[in-house]
Amino acid sequence: MGIAIALLGMVISFIGFAMYWANINNSTVEYYINEIFFGMHLFQDQILTLSVLFDVILFAIFYQLKLYRLCRGMLLVVIISVPVILYLY
Repeated sequence: MGIAIALLGMVISFIGFAMYWANINNSTVEYYINEIFFGMHLFQDQILTLSVLFDVILFAIFYQLKLYRLCRGMLLVVIISVPVILYLY
């Protein structure tokens, strides 16, 4: 369950930032995903780091609520994401 919530959190964070970026730059989310994320490899690690940071915030909230089994799955996703981000760097 924690893994699914962590992955969903990453997707929500990615889409949310894409919508914010598209809004302030008078562009579209499609342009952001195709040209900025996939087209410019320079920004992929930074965008994924932002998505993982959202999971860290969710992890802290769930930890305070004592939902430890949920936190375990979220932590697994964060730990697996770090080598991917370092590879893209």
